[in-house]
Amino acid sequence: MATQVSPVHNRPAHVLTPAEQRAAYDQDGYLVFRELLDATELAGVRQRFLHFAVKMRRAAVRRRNA
Repeated sequence: MATQVSPVHNRPAHVLTPAEQRAAYDQDGYLVFRELLDATELAGVRQRFLHFAVKMRRAAVRRRNA
């Protein structure tokens, strides 16, 4: 079964009207904000995410081995 993506997601969310944003969110459950973060901000988010993922993985291993 093919997944259909809202045609509004071909346009950055910041150029959509509030009504279009709401309709896209109601249909798809997410909005796309391209270029919301610059490269430095995105690198920080990725680093924190990876740190969190490693921490959660270690906790899961400890629970499994307990």
